[in-house]
Amino acid sequence: MTVSLLGRACAYAMVLVAGMTPLVATAQSTWLPTSGSTPWTTGTAWSNGIIPSAIDAVTVFPAAGPTILLDNTTVTVGTINQTTASGNVVLGSTGTAGSVTDWIELAVSSGVPAISVTGGNLYMYAQLSGSQGLQKNGNGIYSPRYNTLDFTYTGTNYFNGGTIQIARAGHLGDASNPIEVLASSNLQNYAATTFGAARSISLASSTLLTVQNGAAANSLAINGPITGGGAITFNTGNFTLNGANTYTGTTTIRSATVTLGPSSPLSTATLTLQTSSSNTGGSRIDLGGQSQAVPTLAFSLASNGTSQVTNTFLNGSLAVTGPNFTVNSGAATAQTGTTQLDLKGLSAFSWGNGFGNFEISTSSTVASGTVATIVSLPTSGTSSLSGASVRVGNSANGPASSTSTLNLGLATSISTGTLTVGAYRGNGVMTYGADVVGGNLVVRGASGGDSRVDTVYVGFKGGGDNFGNGVLNTSAGSIDARVSTFNVGYYFVLASTPLSGSFAMSSGTVDATTLTLGSVNVASGSAGSPTITSVFNQGGGLVRAGSMTLGVNAADSGTTNNPNFRSTYTLAGGTLAAGSISSGTGLSAAGSQRRIAWAGGTITTLSGSSDLAIAGTSGSGGSILFAVSGADAKSFNVPAGRTATLGNYVTLSGSDTGFTKTGAGTLVVGGSVGFVSTYSGSTTVQGGTLRLANGSALTSSRVIPVAGGTFALSGPISATVGGLAANAGGLTDVGSGLMTVAAGLSAADMLVALNSGRGDGSWNGTSGITSSQAQADLAASNPRSVGWLDNGDGSVTFAFAAPGDTNLDWQVDILDAANFLAGGKFDSGTPATWNEGDFGYDGVVDILDAADFLSTGLFDAGAYNPPPSQVGAVAAVPEPRSFAMLVGAVLATGFVAFRRR
Repeated sequence: MTVSLLGRACAYAMVLVAGMTPLVATAQSTWLPTSGSTPWTTGTAWSNGIIPSAIDAVTVFPAAGPTILLDNTTVTVGTINQTTASGNVVLGSTGTAGSVTDWIELAVSSGVPAISVTGGNLYMYAQLSGSQGLQKNGNGIYSPRYNTLDFTYTGTNYFNGGTIQIARAGHLGDASNPIEVLASSNLQNYAATTFGAARSISLASSTLLTVQNGAAANSLAINGPITGGGAITFNTGNFTLNGANTYTGTTTIRSATVTLGPSSPLSTATLTLQTSSSNTGGSRIDLGGQSQAVPTLAFSLASNGTSQVTNTFLNGSLAVTGPNFTVNSGAATAQTGTTQLDLKGLSAFSWGNGFGNFEISTSSTVASGTVATIVSLPTSGTSSLSGASVRVGNSANGPASSTSTLNLGLATSISTGTLTVGAYRGNGVMTYGADVVGGNLVVRGASGGDSRVDTVYVGFKGGGDNFGNGVLNTSAGSIDARVSTFNVGYYFVLASTPLSGSFAMSSGTVDATTLTLGSVNVASGSAGSPTITSVFNQGGGLVRAGSMTLGVNAADSGTTNNPNFRSTYTLAGGTLAAGSISSGTGLSAAGSQRRIAWAGGTITTLSGSSDLAIAGTSGSGGSILFAVSGADAKSFNVPAGRTATLGNYVTLSGSDTGFTKTGAGTLVVGGSVGFVSTYSGSTTVQGGTLRLANGSALTSSRVIPVAGGTFALSGPISATVGGLAANAGGLTDVGSGLMTVAAGLSAADMLVALNSGRGDGSWNGTSGITSSQAQADLAASNPRSVGWLDNGDGSVTFAFAAPGDTNLDWQVDILDAANFLAGGKFDSGTPATWNEGDFGYDGVVDILDAADFLSTGLFDAGAYNPPPSQVGAVAAVPEPRSFAMLVGAVLATGFVAFRRR
């Protein structure tokens, strides 16, 4: 082959040039310097002497420490590999802001250019261009965060592991460049950054993209959609989502604020609110007016974090649809403090689908201090909890004080089989939030509608520590609850640590088949002597209780449990309608107190077809204290045909107060055994009958029977009342008994009342003082009347009596004859009393009175009361000799046989 001279010269020149400057190539080139700043174009800095600058060129940086300068150069590479396990490599300008003349063009003949960082940090100060996108590989950090310039490359950003740090949206190239997550990766943002609507994020299945702001002041707005089957975590700072998101993986929000656009929902998979030790703040989620549903809402403290935080949802509705929902800090290592889930700003919140368990609890295991969890429901929207169990207050291994709180919202509905406030090792509180005005709580069974909750526990102790105390307070709003068994203070362990339960309401309705204040139910064990404080405060509304039991010990007979019950039902307003109120059975300590504290409102029967019995039990601590107090109106309403009884083992107390008997039925006050009264307030009978069954029931009370009301005695009892308004328009019926009025009723006023009650002479008056027994006996032709005495000490006495029974001892004997004869009033025309022989209420003693005396046939016949009609006996007939002596004595006084009319 012949080569021309010119050809030889050209070839020689090329050899010379090649000897001075290495040829660029597509082979792999490894950077040799391990420190300092060296230009990219330094041939000796590369392992093969070849400066990489070509399509598909591969660069390798194996050592930490060097800075590679572009020096106003543009190079082309397909792959940049940093293989160091740690440390930094700086690529580009030596400045901190990047250079407009330092360029790396990303180009491969096929596929996608890549930046791979095995470990450590690769800082990018050069600008990147190209049209094939970029794939980040490796577990290390690729960081253009300090570069103030936007990259111009186009195509997809593939995240295939590790971390990408940015401070501008342009660090990911053109604004339309999408992001595809191929393997779990981190995207860290260090500025106020906005991704445009054209930049979508696609999450491959089983991958996790953690998007993190470098500081709480940083923010990232993602205006494009998030799609795919992977998961995403938002960590620290502020995030705004405005894309039409359709991703289906889980969402974790860690100490961040996430604001959603009106059509930019989160995934419908599990949502976790997480806190780390370095990011101690809670999370805030603005739903953008949307309805967001998740099957699970979970809470955790990442990296063994210890801070308690507040997590907040607002602006929209949130539904947790899964079967179980537990709210707590999520870590046993949490220090003292309060974890809060703030839902106040939502328009609606719901949990459950009729089964599963809802619980607010504490998870801390610290040995001392106070740990709390608070959930606050929407203050101006609706809330519903629906499942097998709703429990507020529990701790698997709590500290000295553990309290969980549910702050009720404006309209809260709970549908459940069991509602527990205060449980096992945690105290519980359920009340209206401070910002709620006019709130309403509806409580139903798990099936909703008008079904009843199987069991409500307010205070439940299942362990021997100082936990389980419960407070359910709806006083700031109203309640509508239907319950089968309502327990306030339930003890389910053999121990002696105290327990308290407290319920309060001011309006609405609580309808309970059984209501128990203080209960012990232990299947086996030995001794226990706890103090169980159970309080039910009714300030208004309606409470319906088929039965109310104050302090019941249902412990197995093999135990020696001896609880000290402090059971109090306070009625300050509204209506209490009950079928029975009683002391519970079983052992109880001598100091036990069972109280009905009546300061206002109405007590009535459960219905118009049922009676009401209030009774304690024998033994120390078994009596019920029925304490009346305060100036507010109080009425005991008994429907027509029904009877309410303050009966055996009841102590009636109260001073400077009073109550009114209303309704057409009968209120019986006083039991035959164990009834004690220190009551000194007023008693008004406005409707129906108030009947005394115990003579000392109202010893210090002034009784005021007004029109429509009857004050009556039950049977042949001797009763004393503190005072009696005998002429107030109502009727006082002594029946077959005797009544002494201690003060306030003069003899003259008593006579006015007696004459009113006497009616036409048959004791059929509708006001004043009468005797229904006398009326019945007269109708049966048995001469009976109402006698009276002025006792001379300011007191007066009146009683069912036979004419001739001058001293009202329910027998006619020589003492009565002596009183009749010794008075000297017979035919004197001077005013006379019953004791002196005026049995006809005409003010004098005359032949008619003598005839009344003699006509009864009771002289020396023994006691005539109880009447034969009450005991089924036949009245005794006086001996003829005794009767003759009486007749003779009367005639000896000047008996004149004529009838004066």
